[in-house]
Amino acid sequence: MASGSNRVDHEKCIRCSRCVSVCPQEHLILEETKINERSDKLHACIFCGHCMSVCPTQAIVVEGFDYKDFTDLPNKLPSLDDFEILLKARRSTRRYQNKPVPKELIDKIIDTVSLAPMSIPPHRVEIIVLDSKEKVAELVPPVMNEIKRWIYAFSNPALRLMMRAMMPASMFKAIVDQIIPLSKGMLNAASEGKEYLAYNAPAMLLFHANKNEDSPVENCVIAYTYAMIAAEGLSLGSCINGMIPPAIDHNKILREKYGIPKQNQVCGCLLIGYPWSTFNRSIPRKLRSVKWV
Repeated sequence: MASGSNRVDHEKCIRCSRCVSVCPQEHLILEETKINERSDKLHACIFCGHCMSVCPTQAIVVEGFDYKDFTDLPNKLPSLDDFEILLKARRSTRRYQNKPVPKELIDKIIDTVSLAPMSIPPHRVEIIVLDSKEKVAELVPPVMNEIKRWIYAFSNPALRLMMRAMMPASMFKAIVDQIIPLSKGMLNAASEGKEYLAYNAPAMLLFHANKNEDSPVENCVIAYTYAMIAAEGLSLGSCINGMIPPAIDHNKILREKYGIPKQNQVCGCLLIGYPWSTFNRSIPRKLRSVKWV
């Protein structure tokens, strides 16, 4: 980043050097009686805002930030025990009440997503909001048509052989063993008038990012994980849907409908709504292994 990305008000600055000590790039330095920027690229500002967050007199401003947008933090933060209760209460919701999700709650979820550590700022993740059951339902038929195409492709020996050569063995196995059987089950359910794709959810968030920039998939995963936890904290249910993103990604009409840029990849989908039922106890979860070395 070029020199001049930070502005120091030397009249406000008390030269406590907290900004210097907290800067991850060592971009700031105390020279004689002033805090200054380094001009070399090795110590370039990455616009993390740490210096503004820690400055007791609001004497330093990072380009693109304003102190009015910062929030004062309490001396005592919520405990891990409190947060753990929220995480234990979260379940993937696949049955929703026929009740719309208020815009203000969706806004709160999106505000929470913006706090997520999605690579170096500025954030590159973009979100599309479908804020009604009707809008979500409108998406289901074209996605189901894409799913039919997947089934046909993997049922055709020549196409199946070609795709096996084009994709990693683990991905091919996952599609054959999991995605295709699940897809067939969805189609069978649809023929009986049951909707097992979006589960009649009253709201949906689609996450997409520029596939040519840093870690688009990983950033979207972090984003919708934050959204999922935020929804739980608002007494809403949510469910990650892995079928919808690739279907939209390969459908030109849907991409144009939702205004998804050509260079962007749809990496995530989160269904949101009021859960049909609540749970009385958490379900135990364990990692496959933990190894201390």
